[in-house]
Amino acid sequence: MGKIVSGLLVTILALSLLSIEGYAQTQSGTTVGGRYIPYGEGRVINSPTAWTKEKGSWELGMRLFPFTFRGELGLTNYLTLGVSYGGSNVFGFGSPDWNPRPAFLAKVLITQGNSIVPAIAFGYEDQGYGPWLDTVNPFKLKKDGVSEEFNRYQVKSKGFFLVASQEYKLLGVTAFHIGINYAITERRDEGGITAYAALEKSINPDFWFLADYDLGLNDNSDYALGGKRGFLDLGIRWRVAPEFNVELYAMNLLQNQKDKMNILGKPDAGKWSRALSLTFKAYF
Repeated sequence: MGKIVSGLLVTILALSLLSIEGYAQTQSGTTVGGRYIPYGEGRVINSPTAWTKEKGSWELGMRLFPFTFRGELGLTNYLTLGVSYGGSNVFGFGSPDWNPRPAFLAKVLITQGNSIVPAIAFGYEDQGYGPWLDTVNPFKLKKDGVSEEFNRYQVKSKGFFLVASQEYKLLGVTAFHIGINYAITERRDEGGITAYAALEKSINPDFWFLADYDLGLNDNSDYALGGKRGFLDLGIRWRVAPEFNVELYAMNLLQNQKDKMNILGKPDAGKWSRALSLTFKAYF
C-alpha cells in the first residue's frame, strides 16, 4: 500500500508542476477546427501519451527487437483504437516464439487541455515488451512451494492508464507526460498501481530526444522480476518525412531485472538493450 500511495503522490506533484509551469509558457502545437494538434506523438518509447489521432488517420508501426507490429486508427478526434502482435526470435536463428495472443489499445481524450491545464486521456493497452514468459515462477516455488506460471511480458503492459500531457515552447518544443496505470492482465506475481513519466524534446524540427521512466511498482515483490530500480529508456526520433518516423532506443538502462533474469537462465534479457522503431502515418 505504501508503494501505491508514494506513486500517487509523485504523480499528483508532477501534475501540479505541469499546471504551474503552464502559466509561464504556451502550448506549442497548432489548433485546427477547434482541435489541438500537438507536435508530440501518441507514445514515447513504452509510454502512452494523452494525444489521440485525428479522425480518419491511421498508423502502422514495427519495432525490432523483439518484433512487434501494430496498427492504430483515429476513429474520432477523441478516440484511438489499435491492435498489435509480435514475438521473440522472429528474425535470426531458431523457431520464432510468438506472443500467446494479439494485444489491443483503446485511448479516449477526456480534455484537450490548454496553456494552463494539461490534456488528459484514459485508456487501456495490454501490449508489453520483451519476451512472453510462461514458465514456472521459481521464486514462488522456492519460497511458498507453489507451482505457478508467470504469464507476463518481461516488461509488463500498461493495462488501464490515466495520463496527462502538456507541450511548451521551451528551447524549441518540450512535451511532458505523467501517468498512472494498472496492468490487470499481468498481476499474478504482483499487481497494484504504478506510475510513469516521459519527455519529448526537439533538438531541431527533424530530431527529437526521448526519455521515459516507469517506477515499476507492480514488479518489485519477491515473486516478480524487478529489482526496485524501475525502467529507464532513452531514444532519438528522426522525422524523415511528415508521414514517416525512425526511432532508436536504449532500453532498461538501469538493468532492473538483471539479477532475477540470470536466475531464470536468461542473462541477456535482463541487460540493457537496443531497439529500432519504424512508423508510417497517413489518412483515409
